[in-house]
Amino acid sequence: MTKAKAKATSKVSDVNSNGQRLMAKTSRPGTGYRQYIWLLECMRLGSDGSECGHSYGANEGDFPHKRCPSCQQLARNPSAKEVPHA
Repeated sequence: MTKAKAKATSKVSDVNSNGQRLMAKTSRPGTGYRQYIWLLECMRLGSDGSECGHSYGANEGDFPHKRCPSCQQLARNPSAKEVPHA
């Protein structure tokens, strides 16, 4: 007998441990089996105290551990003044 894994449910406005807020659940297919794209927004504060605010799409299964791509790019290249948001 196999033990079933409990699926955590996330709702709009939930924030993960990396400061990413779930803004919307879309019906657009993701890249994983039976996955959909969710719209996330970064709530992390920068060194100047302002909120990042970068919004982007991610597979629903990635939400619990997803990090902001914009903040990660700035961490790799701190001299970048403007990071292009796609």
